[in-house]
Amino acid sequence: MLGYNNNMKNKINKLPIYILLCLMIFPNIVLAQSVNLTQEEKEFIKKSTIKVGVEQWNPIVFLNDKKEIDGICGDFVKLIIKRTGLKVDIVGGEWDQLLDDFKNKKLDILPDVYSTEKRKKFGLFSDPYFKIKDALHLKDTNNNIHSLKDLEGKRLAIQKGNGNIDKIQEKFPKIKLVFTKDLDNSINYVLNNKVDAFYAGQIYVYTKINNELIKGLKSVQITSFKAPSIHLFSKLNEPLLASVLQKGLKSITSQERSDILRKWIYVKNIKKNNNIKFSEKEILYLKNKKVISMCIDPNWMPFEKFDENGKHVGMTADYFKIFSNTLQVDIKPIQTKTWDETIQFAKSRKCDILSLAMETPKRKEYFDFTTPYLKIALVIATKLDVPFINDIKSISGKKVCISKGYAFVEILKTKYPNINIVEVENIIEGLDKVSKGELFGYVGTLASIGHKFQTQFNGELKIAGKFDENWELGIGVRNDDKVLFDILQKVVNSLETKQQQKILNDWISIKYEKGIDYSLVWQILIIMFIIILFFIYRQNIIRNQKRIFETLFNDAPDGLSIMKDNKFIDCNKAILKMLKFDIKEDMLDMHPSKLSPKFQPDGQLSFDKANKMIQITIDAGSNNFEWVHLKTNGDEFWVDITLTTMVLNNEDIIYIVWKDISEKKELEKDLIKKEEQLFKAEKMASMGEMIGNIAHQWRQPLSVISTASTGVIMQKKLNIFDESKLINTCTIINDNAQYLSKTIDDFKNFIKGDRIKKIFSLKDNINSFLHLIDGSIKSHDINVILDLSDDIKIDGYENELIQCFINIFNNAKDILEEMEDEDNRLIFIYTFKEENKVIIKIKDNAGGISQDIISKVFEPYFTTKHKSQGTGLGLHMTYNLIVDGMGGIIEVNNVSYEYDGKNYVGAEFTITLPLN
Repeated sequence: MLGYNNNMKNKINKLPIYILLCLMIFPNIVLAQSVNLTQEEKEFIKKSTIKVGVEQWNPIVFLNDKKEIDGICGDFVKLIIKRTGLKVDIVGGEWDQLLDDFKNKKLDILPDVYSTEKRKKFGLFSDPYFKIKDALHLKDTNNNIHSLKDLEGKRLAIQKGNGNIDKIQEKFPKIKLVFTKDLDNSINYVLNNKVDAFYAGQIYVYTKINNELIKGLKSVQITSFKAPSIHLFSKLNEPLLASVLQKGLKSITSQERSDILRKWIYVKNIKKNNNIKFSEKEILYLKNKKVISMCIDPNWMPFEKFDENGKHVGMTADYFKIFSNTLQVDIKPIQTKTWDETIQFAKSRKCDILSLAMETPKRKEYFDFTTPYLKIALVIATKLDVPFINDIKSISGKKVCISKGYAFVEILKTKYPNINIVEVENIIEGLDKVSKGELFGYVGTLASIGHKFQTQFNGELKIAGKFDENWELGIGVRNDDKVLFDILQKVVNSLETKQQQKILNDWISIKYEKGIDYSLVWQILIIMFIIILFFIYRQNIIRNQKRIFETLFNDAPDGLSIMKDNKFIDCNKAILKMLKFDIKEDMLDMHPSKLSPKFQPDGQLSFDKANKMIQITIDAGSNNFEWVHLKTNGDEFWVDITLTTMVLNNEDIIYIVWKDISEKKELEKDLIKKEEQLFKAEKMASMGEMIGNIAHQWRQPLSVISTASTGVIMQKKLNIFDESKLINTCTIINDNAQYLSKTIDDFKNFIKGDRIKKIFSLKDNINSFLHLIDGSIKSHDINVILDLSDDIKIDGYENELIQCFINIFNNAKDILEEMEDEDNRLIFIYTFKEENKVIIKIKDNAGGISQDIISKVFEPYFTTKHKSQGTGLGLHMTYNLIVDGMGGIIEVNNVSYEYDGKNYVGAEFTITLPLN
């Protein structure tokens, strides 16, 4: 008794540990059962029966054959009912009627509702619990519709009450919506050309198409809207019901959620096979198919038959176990008594597939055939005293039999018209007639005849000859089900040789009698001799090709090398000359960084950058870049490097081409230096002209200041000084002094040349530019028309943009100066935003640029002026400052336009810059 009590005590002490282990190992199970309801919620559940409205929206939600709620939402609702204890009545109906009943408080819950602002006014939404991707569905011959945008002005069907109607009408008001009562209505409208497309959930439509084998439709993904979420929708005046539903929904674990979705949206546990990739359409088909019905030959062993218990056995039974396991779909044989009856069943569509059949023109009328998965020799069985038959034609006039309905009946009668072919009911009847001497022989497959020899005709008959033809057998699939055919073709293609060999070995062990054919022996010997000669000849060719390659490699003018595992393993003479090595062994087994300075010009360590370039090559297959190498004397030189991955002797290598570009780099350096000097000269020319403009525009304010100050002095001397006018005079002097000061500041900021990237106002920038050229504008009688946006900010180089404006203005000014009509010289400047870009347009009315030179205006040194008047670098500098300096685009075009009732032609420069 004491021992018993101690035992119990130990078990009780360990009980909390067991509970803790259970919580750790099975958290989903424990947590899934827990719904913490308030007393008020429990009382509500106890006294209430909830009416749930269910539409036929397979596989989302629907009533099954037992009138129970089913589908994705159905499984969620059933879990919630189980967890909370809710009592429900299921009410079926069409969606628009169910929604009306819910509004009129005849229903308590709709389990499959999109959330919209309108619906929030008459119901409560739970948290979303899964999403449905919508799509456009149209005729498969329609290649003009790729998005909702393409449906503007066209007709789009959508089910009445669909939660996306408001969104479509708001974003695409030009689409003509046609409301339908259900999916069948929408499909018929499209197929009968009453609408251009219909809008519905993708999984919903796929399920419908696969279940009813609907043809002629295709889907287009919708990118205009995100996939909408599905919610539980409960009565507005029942917050307790909404709370219970929300708690029940939250009790469903992520694993349970995944299991539900996988159950309805994917085929469970389709065998993982790298050779099979099922399409989404095929996966949905398999999910909905449930059972594939199959007809077989009931008496054709070792291929197939029904045993005494009605079970399908034989080689095809083994094959279809593999197929069924791969597809996770039940493949059910349908019993027939004869092969002829099997064929009749197939014609009348009583079965989906024929397990094993040969394609013939007649059978193609009602079945499609996969690639053959069995190829069996066709032989003839005779009595033991018949000599070996070398040539089938030698039995001309003999009576031979073949089973009724077999494909080879047609083929053999055509190819061997002189053989008397008789049809028998089955193989047993045929072999029995041969055994009794009634017929000369029986034609069939090696496997089927061999099987009967082992089981029924042992020692009585033999295989006396072989036909040239093989019996090639595949799966026959009813030709009105293309999806099933595609699936089975993929499964047949995925068969592994070892699987097929095992099945053959398990069922076939017979060999047929064969005479010695000496002509064949000589043929084999001659063929072997030719093969040996060919092998010797090929080896000579390979040796010659190797010598040619080595010569081309070693004597190539460009440097060539081979690298493996990031180290050089071979190189040619050109590289030795570049690096000033005496022999190639000096550089072999070296990392590229060992032949380089420590740092590359961009500041990266040569070792790190080399590894990075090698990795890019491995990922992309090739890579081209510039590199600085080091000669043995310490001199640096530039090289253009091209890396390419290759396989040499079954090993991965990198083939490298080196081009010495040192001279090119020196020329580039000289050219940049010259361009910088010319840029400076161009800027100095602009500054000189600007100083002249400033001097011109200072004359008037200096005159005003002088006049105002001398006027005060004169009034004082003549004793007519009026103090009341002193403030006004001082204000005039100060305003003009401020104008002069602003001009000095703008000029100083421009010539200072600080290249500092900053955020600045485009409008202020243009006003500063105009202030700098104000004198030139006035002296050349140019009218500048502005349309500037106030709120544009740019992250860039303020002074450089002013220089661009000056260069463009100077080009326009020089042409405008030649115009006879001095009172009508116009320059327009517009700025505006377009998406994430800033657009600046500057145009004149000078007649435009000649078409034969307009494409050259941004080229360096191109000018139409005399050399003493221009360098040809102004617009080239502008192009570089906009494109390279500020990451923008500049273009020029001739435009025709109207202004103040007059028509003009001029050049228009368009500058596009990224918006800050």
